[in-house]
Amino acid sequence: LWYFCNTVNNMDLPGIETPDVASAEDLARLAATVDAGTLPAGGVDFFGALLAINVRPARARACAAGRAVQAEGPSLFVCGSNSAWMAGRKEQCVQRGIQVCSMPGGLFEQELREDVLAHWASSAASALRKRGAALLAIGGEETVPGVTPAMLTNRLSQAVELTLEQCAATRVFLEGGATAASVVGQLGLERFRAQPSPGPGVGALQPVGREGPLFLIKPGSYPWPEVVWSHSPG
Repeated sequence: LWYFCNTVNNMDLPGIETPDVASAEDLARLAATVDAGTLPAGGVDFFGALLAINVRPARARACAAGRAVQAEGPSLFVCGSNSAWMAGRKEQCVQRGIQVCSMPGGLFEQELREDVLAHWASSAASALRKRGAALLAIGGEETVPGVTPAMLTNRLSQAVELTLEQCAATRVFLEGGATAASVVGQLGLERFRAQPSPGPGVGALQPVGREGPLFLIKPGSYPWPEVVWSHSPG
């Protein structure tokens, strides 16, 4: 049994501590002293003692995350990731009764048509109110020359803002790093408090200093955890 820690013998110096262990009680006591600044190492008994201390809180965090994802209120899914779209995100939502609102063809042109954007957002807001869930997605339309992915992402973000102005959501699920950054910027959000994650690869963020939905963010290449789908209308 040994561990690298931030303090040794009550001195603020890093070092390697090799404590004597004579019983399971000793292992449990030492495991309880391991913090974020300590790199533990040892045999299976020490590993078991660490698990006994940490697994229960981890399960509690997972339960809290599940409750947050499944809380009452509308869920807005936002997919700006082509890889997620190609992986079947539209079909997944349709199977679960989530209204799919793909970007209209009129927004795949160089000039922004605000009337088309407004109608698109209104359709998504209506779906949120009636079904409790909707997906706003760029989709797979062909663009005209001069229309960049950044332009499409920006239009998607504007649609998210207009949708939330018409119907508040309890949760906003964002797929794709560029999409998440664009939506957060469009909404003027700068500070968040991290919340328990509902699954691997998913960040859960609550705005600080203002009311707003819980934002769940992941790369487009990752699937949503099953707990995300378990509360959907279907």
